[in-house]
Amino acid sequence: MLSRFIQHWKRRSSIRLKKFLIEHLSGYAATFNPEEPIWQAGYYDFNVFSDDKAREKLEYMHGNPVKKGLVARADEWKHGSARWYLLKRSVGVEVTAIS
Repeated sequence: MLSRFIQHWKRRSSIRLKKFLIEHLSGYAATFNPEEPIWQAGYYDFNVFSDDKAREKLEYMHGNPVKKGLVARADEWKHGSARWYLLKRSVGVEVTAIS
């Protein structure tokens, strides 16, 4: 059931998301072809049962803009939580730390 919801959500949100990125994050939008899908194909859920696994996933997410070449360091990406975790600087939303 969750996978069907995600599939439906991806389909409906992709058009709006592309428009938002082009209008508000043009630098980021320039890094992808708007004709290509914005979401990865497929979906599977992944349960996180430990703080160690949560940290691993968080570090993976923080590394994505670095891997893409959008920033040199994860804390330079203003749209993620790395600045809060690494520098204790505001990211515009409340962040609840992984213990």
